[in-house]
Amino acid sequence: MKILAFSINPIFPDQVTGGASKHLERLMLHLGSIGHDVVLLCAKTVVGVRRFKLGKNVEVKAILPFHLPFPQPYAVTPYELTNIIRLIQGELQQADRFYIHDSELLIPGLATDIPVVCSVRDNIYPESVLGTFISQADEIACVSQYSFDVVKYTAGAVLSQLNERLHLIPNGLDPQIFHPTDPSAVAKELDLDLIRNRYLLFPHRPEAGKGFRESLEVLHILVQQYGYSDLVLLAPDWLEGMRGSLEREYKKEMLDLMEEKQLEDNVRFHKWLRQDQMAGYYSLGKITLSIGKNPEAFGNVAYESLACGTPSVVARVGTHRTQLPDHLIFKTDYGNPMAVAALCADILEKRTRVSAADQQEVLSKLSLVRQLKGYTDLIVGAKKREPLKFEVGPASQKAFFKLAPWCELTNRGIFHDYIGKYLDANESGAIKKLIGHLKTNALISSEDLGFSTVNELIAKGVIVPVQA
Repeated sequence: MKILAFSINPIFPDQVTGGASKHLERLMLHLGSIGHDVVLLCAKTVVGVRRFKLGKNVEVKAILPFHLPFPQPYAVTPYELTNIIRLIQGELQQADRFYIHDSELLIPGLATDIPVVCSVRDNIYPESVLGTFISQADEIACVSQYSFDVVKYTAGAVLSQLNERLHLIPNGLDPQIFHPTDPSAVAKELDLDLIRNRYLLFPHRPEAGKGFRESLEVLHILVQQYGYSDLVLLAPDWLEGMRGSLEREYKKEMLDLMEEKQLEDNVRFHKWLRQDQMAGYYSLGKITLSIGKNPEAFGNVAYESLACGTPSVVARVGTHRTQLPDHLIFKTDYGNPMAVAALCADILEKRTRVSAADQQEVLSKLSLVRQLKGYTDLIVGAKKREPLKFEVGPASQKAFFKLAPWCELTNRGIFHDYIGKYLDANESGAIKKLIGHLKTNALISSEDLGFSTVNELIAKGVIVPVQA
């Protein structure tokens, strides 16, 4: 079978730029290894190879003139958009299936004759979010229950039959890559002293929502109040070809904050590492931090670290709330650096590591074999369906409602992932009524709270209609 795949992110022959690209490459290599012919179309970069073999039966064509670096990949000229359509349509003439990675191809008129499979890899970046609403995919894969529920109660609420096409296929971790590993080679390459220093890991892209500022706050408390002067926070520099003005401005803000808190000697930036170096990198860390406010759909870093034996501390935001049970990963409320620091101090004092049994449980719950089989079956078995159509009715006339999947009731109020803050009883009368109701009942009706209150809560994105 000839499979055409699309990625709005560039693909490199020797670097992985993030979780979405990592899983895309793994899937394409798997499809090629079992005999399918794969062409992967992706964005071209200013520097880099335009065409190369990723592996057996897999050819990458980095030729699409999207705008890089992000954001706004669609900030291109009209003629460039025309060229993008022509290039994709030309490849489609030879394809049996079309796989759209991360739902970011915002041209729904393409590929009307062959089955289209789309994956939703996140629920926050504009292109991915809009992609779920204009998708004409015949099958849609979601990487976590959280992401599945977000799509179900947003695009699925207004697109008839969309929810029938949703499939839950969690990301998998490759045990051949992620396992406890001798860190000496990576430590030597990065010039790290594993005897004099203990390392906290922040292996994320330089985005505000990923939690670098929050990690600095925790580091400051650990150094100044707990006296852990030997602690060093490691963070990667973004790839040069992917670095833009926003990344440079953000890094300057963080450098200024480090100076203000006198943490220059406790933070190390290092080069972007290859995939085959990550196990050693995770293994040298004492704790991996994922305490930002981005509502991750999966959040690879936290779980890869666990597979390598290093504890992860995550904020209860997005999928981190429910993806793994509490005994496998440390969870904290967002925006409480004192609590995170106390937790980290306890981990450091006890020298806590992830046991071999817990590593195996993580790998079992996040099975790579199950992921690859799920995607392969979905792509190969896809059939052409009727076009999706909008069917929009007044949500407030639905019989019952519940707390939105991107919200959580906590002791501090309702945490709203998309606002990134807690809505407490002082926020509004509607929030006060809702919090009081949720303490005794999960279901909500207009009769419970009043018609105007329900409408206000729907508009704020705090409750959603319960679908039969």
